[in-house]
Amino acid sequence: MDNRGLGRLDMKEVDVSESVQFMTIEEASKFLNLKVSKLRRDVFMRAIPYYKFGALIRFKKDELLKWVEEKMVIPAVESAF
Repeated sequence: MDNRGLGRLDMKEVDVSESVQFMTIEEASKFLNLKVSKLRRDVFMRAIPYYKFGALIRFKKDELLKWVEEKMVIPAVESAF
């Protein structure tokens, strides 16, 4: 039995529209309108969802949006006196 090709992706079978799109820290910084240094600090503190590929830090847009939503502060209801 020939095992060559096992574990390899056949590009004909990969739907590019469903592929995962990762953002660099610079792209995430622009997307979130935050300084790169703030994102690096959040990565160091593990306060933001990220992926690490060797020395590379990457983010997923949908996870960043969810993270932002979790940061929303709901205003307190003022009591009527």
